[in-house]
Amino acid sequence: MVVAVSTGCCYDLKLGKLESIHFLEKYPIDGVELLFADPEQLHNFSLDDQARKFLKGLKFVSIHMPFENITYSDNQDTKALIKIANQLAKQVNAKYLLFHPQTIQDFNSIKNQTQVCIENMNKKIVGYNTPQQIEETLTIYPFVGFVLDIAHALGNQLNPNDFLKLKPKAIHVSGQWNKKGILKEHGFITQGTKEQLELIKPILQLKIPKIIESDFYPNKIPLIEKEIQLLKELETL
Repeated sequence: MVVAVSTGCCYDLKLGKLESIHFLEKYPIDGVELLFADPEQLHNFSLDDQARKFLKGLKFVSIHMPFENITYSDNQDTKALIKIANQLAKQVNAKYLLFHPQTIQDFNSIKNQTQVCIENMNKKIVGYNTPQQIEETLTIYPFVGFVLDIAHALGNQLNPNDFLKLKPKAIHVSGQWNKKGILKEHGFITQGTKEQLELIKPILQLKIPKIIESDFYPNKIPLIEKEIQLLKELETL
């Protein structure tokens, strides 16, 4: 069983990258996904001894590669970023590097000794939304793995279970929630509807890493442990 949390969850808590890791240390989790929004964040990141020890003691670590101000292609910027990511991956025993596929111009440019994966994207992105679109890429580039994002699928009005045929290596776990009458993504499953939970329950029961990607607004901090506990309970059913 692996229940992990993305450091990206801590964005609304106004925590830096290292602060986010230390914040997560107090929770009963088995893994962490280190998220970097842009290249500068990754270039400037370094671990302290406490964070390094914590991450190396986990069952699972992954690295979410930058998705802003970057196009991955056969150029020096990409090579430099991949090199830094690989060095970090070795430090924390990361299982894979995760990319937003629309940022990749040349998939061969990201191929390296660390496993690389892509995720299904939300409706703001043209392409890489449906199982068929993702499958086309995985077929052309067999070295690329897949991570299923539940909230992105729901936001596209797709059944997340339809992506399971792509054999995801991990699951980004969050759902839709109602904010003043508007459906938003990256909410807590525990705050979603019973219908939503029943729909995604078969996914949450899979014995593959589940990475919480809910937005940790300050007033929702009490929900974090409840979300972790729910995922652990569902996998044991």
